[in-house]
Amino acid sequence: MIGLAFKAIQKRLSSSDKYPKLYVDWYLEQDKQNGDHTLYETPAIFLEFKPNAWRSLSNGGQESESPFEIHIITEYVYGDGRVIDPKVSDHTYLMEHVYKALQNVTLTYNDTLDDDEAPMENPPILLRNIERTNTVRHPHTIDNIMKSTFRFRSKLYDLTGSTDASRIEAYLDQIVLPIQLIPDGDTMEFTID
Repeated sequence: MIGLAFKAIQKRLSSSDKYPKLYVDWYLEQDKQNGDHTLYETPAIFLEFKPNAWRSLSNGGQESESPFEIHIITEYVYGDGRVIDPKVSDHTYLMEHVYKALQNVTLTYNDTLDDDEAPMENPPILLRNIERTNTVRHPHTIDNIMKSTFRFRSKLYDLTGSTDASRIEAYLDQIVLPIQLIPDGDTMEFTID
């Protein structure tokens, strides 16, 4: 279910008014590799799901109070007087974009579908009660890179073992999930069987 939650959040964050296509991927500590340069395009948004405990539901499914982090990474350039040039840095814009995109949102299985895939009728909830719990600014470990981390928590539902399982299995048969293989951004698509 983490893969589906990732895909739903990725789809929600991957475009904005200013950026029709944003780079959104799994967080694999890309910002800590090769301290002299970045291994990804910027601006970039990375998702990291933290360990969580699951509880059984009466319908056979499970739920979790699932913490996750969103890492926002942008490049910046100093202007005169060692002040960050606001024309170059879009960091604050992206922080606002992430917050607005996830504020008071409930994501369903339909939020993971590509545009050409048929939505489910009355789709089950995948994530709900998304709330930001903290924001962290990080020291600059790579020249000209700025990083902030939003910490969130959300109810995450895994209904594959529930009374809705046959409907969900039919749905899962039709979707493709991106899985990151290596930190340089290469992905491989596969269909869940």
